[in-house]
Amino acid sequence: MQKNFNLFITTIGCIIILFLTTKNVSAQNLSSQKTLWQIGKADHSDAEFAMAPSGYKDFVGKDFGWENKFYLVGFSDPKKDWPYALPGPEDAWGGSSGGAGYRAAVENILFGIDKLPQQGSYELIIDLLDMSAGKPPLFKVTVNDTSWEYQLPKGSGDNTLKGQQTNYSGHIIKISIPTDVITQI
Repeated sequence: MQKNFNLFITTIGCIIILFLTTKNVSAQNLSSQKTLWQIGKADHSDAEFAMAPSGYKDFVGKDFGWENKFYLVGFSDPKKDWPYALPGPEDAWGGSSGGAGYRAAVENILFGIDKLPQQGSYELIIDLLDMSAGKPPLFKVTVNDTSWEYQLPKGSGDNTLKGQQTNYSGHIIKISIPTDVITQI
């Protein structure tokens, strides 16, 4: 029986690629990884995502960033269902502003795992292509009821957001997720 899980990504304001892997540790303390799912490719490009390379202003019009929308691993298509850029709470193009009230954009990822490992852990790898230079956002990930928050470093600015190439090397976040967090909901 497949077990289903929720992953929520909140208030990013950056371009991301996601991988969920398992890390099994043997008695000899050797590690092996298996990719369970991924959204995008770690190729320093946003070409495979919706609205790329510069359609960020269509974020609200395409109904991204709301709690009731989700990306279903194995069924959704990143070219239609995962935005290349995610707004921070001060990005008016993401549906937030002082007059309308500040809100965090939420991207939901739903996934299932057929068989849970008996030992080891999971690792969520988030490959950020770029982010704001002026106001780097707080990055929050929630898996089921457990959350992690990271203050992101300054990015290169808005050039990547607008479809231009930069020399920014990106930023990678690796989150070790204990097996007891990945439980059936």
